[in-house]
Amino acid sequence: MECKSYPKAKRDFISKRPKDDIMAFCKEIDYYAWKKITLKLPPVKGFRKGSGAEIKERFRSYIWRIGHWTDGNWELFSELWLAWIKSHPVLDNLLVQYHNDQDFEGGTPIPPNSQLDIGCFKFLLSFNEESEISKELLKRFYDYGYFLEDTKIEYYISFAKSELELKMLKSLNQIDGLNTKIAVLEKINTEFQERFEQGLIAKNNKFDRLNAKIIELQNMISDFQGSFAQELKNNDAKIDRNITTLEHQIKNLHDYNSELTDSLTNDLNEKLEEMAALLKSEAEALIEIRSGYSNQELGLTAGRAATNSIFFERIFGLDIFLEYDSIEKLDKTFIQNFKSIGMTSFGAKQFSKELIVTILSQGTISFKGSFASILAHICARTISATNTSICYIPVGLLDGNNFRTIFDSFLVEASTSEMISTLIIEGVNLSAFETFAPRLNKYIEDQAIGINPLKTIIICTLVKGPASLECPLMLCDSGPIFDTDCLEWRKKWETNDIQEGVISIHKYNEWNKCPVDIPENWDELYEEFNCLGGFSTVIRDRFLQKAAMNIEKMKASSSMIQSLAFGWLIPRGILLNVDFSIHKELIAGGKLDAEQPDERINKLLALNILGA
Repeated sequence: MECKSYPKAKRDFISKRPKDDIMAFCKEIDYYAWKKITLKLPPVKGFRKGSGAEIKERFRSYIWRIGHWTDGNWELFSELWLAWIKSHPVLDNLLVQYHNDQDFEGGTPIPPNSQLDIGCFKFLLSFNEESEISKELLKRFYDYGYFLEDTKIEYYISFAKSELELKMLKSLNQIDGLNTKIAVLEKINTEFQERFEQGLIAKNNKFDRLNAKIIELQNMISDFQGSFAQELKNNDAKIDRNITTLEHQIKNLHDYNSELTDSLTNDLNEKLEEMAALLKSEAEALIEIRSGYSNQELGLTAGRAATNSIFFERIFGLDIFLEYDSIEKLDKTFIQNFKSIGMTSFGAKQFSKELIVTILSQGTISFKGSFASILAHICARTISATNTSICYIPVGLLDGNNFRTIFDSFLVEASTSEMISTLIIEGVNLSAFETFAPRLNKYIEDQAIGINPLKTIIICTLVKGPASLECPLMLCDSGPIFDTDCLEWRKKWETNDIQEGVISIHKYNEWNKCPVDIPENWDELYEEFNCLGGFSTVIRDRFLQKAAMNIEKMKASSSMIQSLAFGWLIPRGILLNVDFSIHKELIAGGKLDAEQPDERINKLLALNILGA
C-alpha cells in the first residue's frame, strides 16, 4: 500500500491533537528508524551536534512547531507514519498484501478516502481476530494516516475487537483447549481404573501363592539358625584356646626384644662418640679453608643484595580512626584530607569521587608527578588506617620470586582481616615490570573477571628520573593513572590533621550490591571517545565499563567522559603514542562532550605532549 499526501483538513486535525499524544505515537517507532528520519531535521544550538540529547531536542522542537509546518515537514511526518507501520510487523505484512495502485494511475493520485482507502480498513478488519489487529492499532493507523474523517472507516473500526477483548478471546480459546484435554484425561482415568481393578484381582491370587512360599522359607530359616548356633558355640571354644597360645608367644617375643634393644643401644652410643670426634676435627679444618675466601665473597654478596631485595614495611596508623558506614562519609573524609594538603574545594570533590569510583570498580590506583607518594599515603590512611603496607621496588630488580613471596604473604594476611587492606607499591617503574609482574597480573585478571571478592586495594606510584622506565600497560588497563601535577592546587591553604579511617569488607560488599546499570548512551560514548586511549583489550574494557557504571551511580562528575579521559583514556593514549592532534575537534579544548572544559585535561596534554 502506497502513502498519499496529507490534505489540509487532516493536517489541521493532527495539529490540534495533544503534543504529548503525538510524541507517544512517535515513541512506538523503531529507535533507529526514528533517529534516521530525525537527523534530516536542522540541528539545534546548545548541544553537541549528533549527540543523543541534541537529536531528541531536534525532534521535540519539530513537534512543538507543528502548527507552522511546511509541506516538507509534512512529507517528513509521512515518513514517520510509514516507519510506525514498519515497527508493527503484523500490520506491515497485511498492508504489503493490500494494493491501492489504481489510485495512482494517470499521474495524479486520487485524493484520500477513495474506495480503495476505505476498503483497506475493511480488509484489516477481516484479520482482527486472526492476526490480533486491535481496535486501538486501527485507530492509531487512522488518526495519524493521511485519511480524512469518514463514517464508513469509523464504522469498520468500531466493529474491531479491542486489545482487552482479543486477550480475553485468546484466553477463552485456551480454556476450550484445556476442557478438551480434561475430557480426554478423564476418559483415560476411567480406563485406567478398570484395568487397575482387573489387575488387582490377579495380584491377590499371586500374593496368596507368595505367602505360602514365605511360610515355607521361614521354616527353613528356623532350622538353619539352630544348626548355626551350635556351630558358633564350637568355634568360640576353639578361638579361646588359640588366644591363650598367642599370649604366651607374645610374652616370649617381648623379653627377647628388650635384650636386643639394650645391646644395640650400647653399640650405637660408642659409634656416635667416635663420629662426633671425627666431625669436630673436620669442622676445624673447613673453618680455616673458608676464612681465605670470606673477603672475596663479601663484595659479591652485597652487589647481589642490591638488585634482589625488596624492602617491605607495615604502616601503623593512629589509635583514633573512622569506620565508614556510607559512601557519603568516605567521600566527605577524602575531600577534607585533600583540602588539608592544599587542593581546591572543587578539585577535591571531583578527585574524591573519581577515587571512590575506582575502589568500587576493583581497579588499581596509580599516581605520578610531584605529589605521587604523598597522595598514595593519604589515600591509604583514609581507607585502611589499620591494614596498610608498603613495598619498595629497587632499581634493576632481578629476582621476581622475592616480590611474589611478599605479595602472597600480604594477601594471606589480608584474607584474615574483616577490613579492606591496602598495599602501596612505591616505584613500580624502577625495574622491568615483567620481572615481578606475573603475580600482580594474575591478581588484576582475577579482579577483572570477578573470581575473588575484593579484600585488597593496590596503589602504585610512578617515579620520573634517569633510572625509571615507562608506565606498565597493565596499570593503564586496570585503573586510572592520576598525574598529581595536573590536579587543582591552592597557592595558600590551612594545614589540618589527616583524618584516618577503615572500610569493613561487609560494608564494601553492601555498597557494591546496589544495582548499577550500564549508562544508556555508553555504547555511543565508547565508540566516539575510545580512540583517545589507543587499542582496546578485554581487561581494559571490563574495568572501563565498571568505572562508567559507578560514575553514573555516584553522579561523580558533570561529564562521565571528562573523568574517564583524565584518568583512564589520555594517560593510556600518551603511553601508546596516540597522535592527539588528529583528535583536536573531539577533545575541544578539554570540553569533550561537556559544556565547560576540564582544565586538568588541558594541563595533562600540555605537560606530556607539548612540555615533554
